[in-house]
Amino acid sequence: MEVVRMTEKTKSEKVAERTTQMLIKLNNGDKLYIDRLAEEFGVNERTIRRDFDRLGLILDIQEDGARVMTANYLGNFNGKDLRQFSDFMGVKDLFPSMDDSFFRAMLTTISNNAYMIKGHSHVDAKKSQPEMAALEKAIKNNQVVQFTYNNKERSSIKPYKLVSYKGAWYLAATESGELKTYSLEKIGCLRVTEEAFTACSEIEQTIKGEDSIWFSQEKKQVTLHISKDVAYYFKRRQLLPNQEITQETQDGGLIVSSLVSDASQIIPLIKYWLPHVEVISPIEYKEQVLTDIKHYLEK
Repeated sequence: MEVVRMTEKTKSEKVAERTTQMLIKLNNGDKLYIDRLAEEFGVNERTIRRDFDRLGLILDIQEDGARVMTANYLGNFNGKDLRQFSDFMGVKDLFPSMDDSFFRAMLTTISNNAYMIKGHSHVDAKKSQPEMAALEKAIKNNQVVQFTYNNKERSSIKPYKLVSYKGAWYLAATESGELKTYSLEKIGCLRVTEEAFTACSEIEQTIKGEDSIWFSQEKKQVTLHISKDVAYYFKRRQLLPNQEITQETQDGGLIVSSLVSDASQIIPLIKYWLPHVEVISPIEYKEQVLTDIKHYLEK
């Protein structure tokens, strides 16, 4: 039963998916009707009205009750922009400020903004609002920042993205040329300097291409055997970082490879799927899992 619950969509995910479809229709010049959308998505009309309220900034209402996209925005988004915007619409508590001016800015700069979302779970970010606002400005203007982190002074930090991952905000930035992530909650005494830097396109691509916050240009390949009992879930969607199915075994299992930046990125996932997952390589990861299990049993 735990596996089934894990694969169920959250309310935020459902909102984001509906919003994406609506935005695509609107961007194509379609008219949206409440009753038709309610039937299409299998929800009641009240739910669709709430969706329209979320999209109020970009909607015009015609005489027959149809909603259309306002002329200022019609046709200006591509598919990636629409998906990104729908994510924002589906995770309201994730942002410290969700007023009209915020969404107006999102709609006009969505392809080149300081924010990135990875995953739909979220927490309230109001406590970090001052830091987020300052870092957003620094990212857009390519300004070097300074702050304290884990009781240590950090200087000459070059910020690239504010990344939301599994309920928390992180700053993706370089320090002494090395790409790192910093938990926003641990950043203190933030100061945006007047020093400017030139953003590296390779680093930006690394951040955008990674499906977690473990940013690194040097990856280690992990090879796993997945038993037939859970193979379906790994075939249906990616459950591991940079997952790739390399072979289907005769017994119905899978050989899966995963590219990780650090052992802690995948070891907890391996433990979660035990006893249905076996580490083939690297051997030190297998030994670490066995050692952790041994310590647990000893306690």
